[in-house]
Amino acid sequence: MALIASWPGPIHEGHGKASYYIDNRTDEEQFEALSNIITGRSGGGPFALYASTIEEFQEPKRASVKFQARSIRSYVKVGKDIAEAWLEPIRNPVTGKVHRAIIEIPEGFESNRMDQASMKKLVADDGYLSFRYEGTYGSFSQNTWKGP
Repeated sequence: MALIASWPGPIHEGHGKASYYIDNRTDEEQFEALSNIITGRSGGGPFALYASTIEEFQEPKRASVKFQARSIRSYVKVGKDIAEAWLEPIRNPVTGKVHRAIIEIPEGFESNRMDQASMKKLVADDGYLSFRYEGTYGSFSQNTWKGP
């Protein structure tokens, strides 16, 4: 599943706009369950927190969702041209050497540990949201979330 979202300022100030995508390989029962999780309707966890900051959204849609977890070189693609994001290591602007930065927050709502990266490319254009960023903040974390 994939959440594509944009906020006009800091996320905690709200007024976000979002599109939700569920992998097209899911059956109806899986689609419904994942839709409830990603939109925050099932309650608890980071998706419910994000949902509280989103004012406008499209109901979840089916699309191909491909994800390759490779730490700070991870990649996700939604549909043929809906969205894609590529992470790359942060580099020292003078020497070009890779910087390693890790944020650890034991009680973090989104993750307890995030490897910091640079967003090589983040593009979204689904007819509802449209943006492109390069060289901005990115992070990678592996998470296990349990329902409320």
